[in-house]
Amino acid sequence: MTSNPRAHGTGSHPSRDPWRAGCAISALALAALAASAEPAPAPPPGASMEDLQGVYLACDRAATRTVLDVAAATFCSRYAEELLQRGFAGDFDMLLRWWREAKEAAQARYGAAPANAPTGPDVAAQALRR
Repeated sequence: MTSNPRAHGTGSHPSRDPWRAGCAISALALAALAASAEPAPAPPPGASMEDLQGVYLACDRAATRTVLDVAAATFCSRYAEELLQRGFAGDFDMLLRWWREAKEAAQARYGAAPANAPTGPDVAAQALRR
């Protein structure tokens, strides 16, 4: 009787080989997509705290209404990081407290998000037009 390594649990299972190849192809495709994406613009060095806070809140409103695309999510992340560092000295808890208060104040003032608030997945372009 000849020994079959697959029969005893060693070696690779024939049905897993296409799955592994698919995973490898997907990983390479995602890596290529990430490498080809243009970086989101950084907040301008002279951006005021009001501008950083406004973009942060606009991004928050957009993200609660839709899934942001990669460019918009990256844009929002860069502004959020700049706001965290410049406005709150890196203290995330302070940022969260401000965000909750600002969100509640906006809801009390407007009842809902202002009509001109960016809400779509292209929040990056909308925020830059301000």
